[in-house]
Amino acid sequence: MTKKEMFKANVQIVEIEPHSYCNRKCWFCPNSFIDRTGPVKHIDNKVYWQLLKDLESIGYDETICFAGWSEPFSHPAELLLLVKQARQMLPNALLMTNTNTDYLFGHILRSIAHCGLQVVKAQLYFDEEEEFCEDAIREKMRQLQRKLPDISFKEMSSLNWFALVNDSMVINAYARNFREMGVNRCDMKLRDVKRSRVSHCLEPIQMVGVNHNGWVVPCCNIRSDYAPHKPYLLGKMTGNPGEIFDLYEPVLLDWKKYPCKHCMFKQVGKMQHANIKLMFRSIIEDMKWRTRLVLISSRQSGQGQPVQQIQS
Repeated sequence: MTKKEMFKANVQIVEIEPHSYCNRKCWFCPNSFIDRTGPVKHIDNKVYWQLLKDLESIGYDETICFAGWSEPFSHPAELLLLVKQARQMLPNALLMTNTNTDYLFGHILRSIAHCGLQVVKAQLYFDEEEEFCEDAIREKMRQLQRKLPDISFKEMSSLNWFALVNDSMVINAYARNFREMGVNRCDMKLRDVKRSRVSHCLEPIQMVGVNHNGWVVPCCNIRSDYAPHKPYLLGKMTGNPGEIFDLYEPVLLDWKKYPCKHCMFKQVGKMQHANIKLMFRSIIEDMKWRTRLVLISSRQSGQGQPVQQIQS
């Protein structure tokens, strides 16, 4: 099997860090002690373009996630351009991003949906001293809804909200209790690990991350700007053809040793990677179907113009 064939067969998600900036220093994130508020450094255009060309050469049709340790929407013009280029070259890939919601605005969301983004995972974060409870989560969701009055969210499952934008992009808003579900990234101690790992993690096989500085990582919990993680970096991209295939190593990290030993992230048989593309494409199609039902109901009842969003 060639390197290209191996990459094509295994990799379900390529995570790209657009730039270095994050406006927050969340208590559960290594950005709380690793500075990401200084001068903004952007991914090299040559590296990004070659990465897309390499992925195009194998007909990559899985997931591209624009995230890393940055807040992607803090530089919306750059994000829109990166998404537009990825959509043009990888028409069958699922394009998504994560956000802390601070920079979300209706016109930006509609623009990026038009460029080809399909999923926005909007996380409702809690400060360390805030109580994590249902009432507090719902209040944070109400705050987000007030910030986006022209986008209608529907609670599809308990404390899990979705909205459809431009009939093509879904926003998923939710909250996580990092004291119960957090990962002790970069040697942080968010929660006590009552037992060590019991199996390998599939992340280094199914995921490849490209940090803004070109360094390639085998796991979303490993970062290129944390010294103890340096031995686990796969190499640095410079913009030469085929680099991503040369750097990708589909091997399992030793789950009995650092940095995996005390990480409870995605264990085989318990928390395997869901196929993100299949999951969210199914959600988008379901949202479209629900929207069409609302449209038909509106027309049949003679209640005026067709609606474009699901009403709460």
